[in-house]
Amino acid sequence: QGSHPISGMDSVVAAVSGYYGSERFNLIKLINETGANYVGTLTRTTSHL
Repeated sequence: QGSHPISGMDSVVAAVSGYYGSERFNLIKLINETGANYVGTLTRTTSHL
């Protein structure tokens, strides 16, 4: 299984809140596989939480 980026997702800057451990890891993995950008902390550049 390889990642298959989704067109347009390269402009998404996503953060994850309220998830810990393996659930958080899996969400971050999914974010990256779509072609979006994961950031560890919420900033003004974050477009999706």
